[in-house]
Amino acid sequence: MNTFPASRRMALWIDHAKAHFIDPDQPMIPIQSVHSDLEPRPRTRGESPEGVRLGGYRSTNNEHHRNNKEEAALRDYYRLLADRLEVYPEIYIFGPGEAHKELNNLLLEDSRFRKHRIETEACVPLSENQLRAKVREHFSSVVS
Repeated sequence: MNTFPASRRMALWIDHAKAHFIDPDQPMIPIQSVHSDLEPRPRTRGESPEGVRLGGYRSTNNEHHRNNKEEAALRDYYRLLADRLEVYPEIYIFGPGEAHKELNNLLLEDSRFRKHRIETEACVPLSENQLRAKVREHFSSVVS
């Protein structure tokens, strides 16, 4: 059973490539970044959508195999983020695309987060100063 530190909050800006942890309780609001292992893979010479030639052999490059690798990388990335967020009772997750929704769904299924207050919001990519301002604004408007 987790016991939370008094008034601990964390904001997380996330997309599939990286996540920024933003602690609103720190005076300078530091940003810590975590990068995922998910990267687009460029096609090499001799490669087609169906496979790649390796000498006299041919290796598969099918979509099912690529999707499995991408899903595994995302799953590991989200688990790493969830482990770091576990100690914060109040969590604000925001970002572009679907990553903030996917992480939120994972947290809702995780029994460690049953007593957490989690809020999500869609947001465009922002500069570091804009991230800090958005986090400040969000937590100033939230009544604890």
